[in-house]
Amino acid sequence: MPQEAMAVLSKNPLFTLVRLYRVVLLEGQSPAAHTLIKFWALSVVVFFAGHAWFYKLRRSFADVV
Repeated sequence: MPQEAMAVLSKNPLFTLVRLYRVVLLEGQSPAAHTLIKFWALSVVVFFAGHAWFYKLRRSFADVV
């Protein structure tokens, strides 16, 4: 792929996740530590944001579902 495409695709979290899986499963190497740390940090932030949002909307959630 061209470098311009890689620059855009690297911003996508799913691209990063797929790339991490490819490194481990297809290439048999461990992923780069900085990439893994950034991915875990993003995962923790998304988890706590989702938890806070659900906690805020939990009273009206049963009415919507």
